[in-house]
Amino acid sequence: MLKKFIPNLLHPRYWQQMVGELTIIWKLVRDNRVPIYTKVIPGIVLAYLILPIDVIPDFLPLLGQIDDLALLMLALRLFVRLAPGEVVKSYEQQMQTDMQLLS
Repeated sequence: MLKKFIPNLLHPRYWQQMVGELTIIWKLVRDNRVPIYTKVIPGIVLAYLILPIDVIPDFLPLLGQIDDLALLMLALRLFVRLAPGEVVKSYEQQMQTDMQLLS
C-alpha cells in the first residue's frame, strides 16, 4: 500500500538523485559566484528548524513535521532558483557525468 502512495521512496534511483541534489546545494553554498543574499536562505531555514519556535507546533502528530519538511523543500528550491543559472547548470552537468560513470 505504501508503494502505491509513495513509489519513488522505494526506488534506489530516487535516493541517488536526492544525494546528487543535496550535493549541488552544498556546492552552491560554498561557491563564491553565488550572491551572499542567496546563501542566507538555507541558513534561515536551518535556524527555523533548530529553534523551538514553529508555525505548527511539533507536538501535533505529523502536522508539525510536515510543515518543517515543506518549508525546507521550498527554501532549498528557492535557493537553487535564485542562484546564478550557469553555476547551477555546471554543477548539474557534473552530477550527470558522475552518475553516468557510476552506472
